Amino acid sequence: MLSFRHTAQYAGGNEGRDSARRISRRGVLKGVGTAGTVFAGAAVTTQPATAGDSGDKSGDCDVEEDPTAVYTADHIDTDWMGSVQLVDGHAKTEYDRIGTPFPDNPDELVIHCHGWQNGSECGKRRVKLTKEAYEEQDYDGTVSGLVWDSSYAWWNAKDIADKNAPKLAQFLVDFKEDNPDTTVRLQGHSLGARVVAETLLELDHREEYNILTSAIFLAGAIENDSVAMDGRYGPAIERVVQHAENFWMEDDTILDWAFTTYEFSRAIGNDGCDGEPPANYTDHEKQLDDHSHHYQPDVGVIPEVIETFDEETKTENTPEEDENATDSRDDDYGVPGMTLPAVGLGLGAGALLARAWDRFGQ
Repeated sequence: MLSFRHTAQYAGGNEGRDSARRISRRGVLKGVGTAGTVFAGAAVTTQPATAGDSGDKSGDCDVEEDPTAVYTADHIDTDWMGSVQLVDGHAKTEYDRIGTPFPDNPDELVIHCHGWQNGSECGKRRVKLTKEAYEEQDYDGTVSGLVWDSSYAWWNAKDIADKNAPKLAQFLVDFKEDNPDTTVRLQGHSLGARVVAETLLELDHREEYNILTSAIFLAGAIENDSVAMDGRYGPAIERVVQHAENFWMEDDTILDWAFTTYEFSRAIGNDGCDGEPPANYTDHEKQLDDHSHHYQPDVGVIPEVIETFDEETKTENTPEEDENATDSRDDDYGVPGMTLPAVGLGLGAGALLARAWDRFGQ
């Protein structure tokens, strides 16, 4: 594996849809969430399913050649108590690079962040599939990715997604410094959407407002109200990128059931934005056959994603002061290291839930 290690440290700290439909949905979801708490608890553990890349969802992810990517898959792990920690020798904003080196001064760069339950090899495979989908549309920019280890239980994987944000943000700052004329776009699928959103928070905190042009969310596994202007990510979306595009489908069965069971909430990947969206944010409702199809060749939404690139402005971001400003250091990152109790029938039901989630974030 070709690798470049960066060790520098960052020193500084649509209109809405029918409201009646939302209220009715939320009432149903509340009941589902309450009934499912014990069952979900059995599946939410603090350890990865198995060691190394065997945590990948399939055994056919071997790639002959590493894709061009930012690589952090061996930087973060759980300790003996189940808490997510940086591995000794790795720093908060450190990252590696793998595959063919990033080109100098490309016209455009897309970075794809894959979803849940992907170890190193399957993470690389997701990046390669994304590259193939863009090439199928004759896209002439550079398509790369972030390969991170998400082959952990849900709560740990969320925390690892958050801890990848300072690393990816540092890469973006470094890359833009060396390639100031390159248009940079960040894309996240499923739990990878959380990596994207947290990276926007990190850039917002650093007041890095002219790094990114696009933020693309595909089947995003973050809460539907988190991208609103009074949500966790809304103000950062409005300040950090020229435009944000969310591709979602209402009958995404993985998000519709599984995300709701874990989070007691709807995701932007199956509900769009709940609340006042940022001025530069657009929801795109699509109908696909599977949660994992969004980024794939032939069956996904990459042609529609590329169409949004033609609509953007060419001006720099000029953020204004906003009372909704979000400080990524102070907000809750979920429940890192949390183990929920599992007793009685919850043990069996939780195991079934974990198996059903095997395709989530593919």
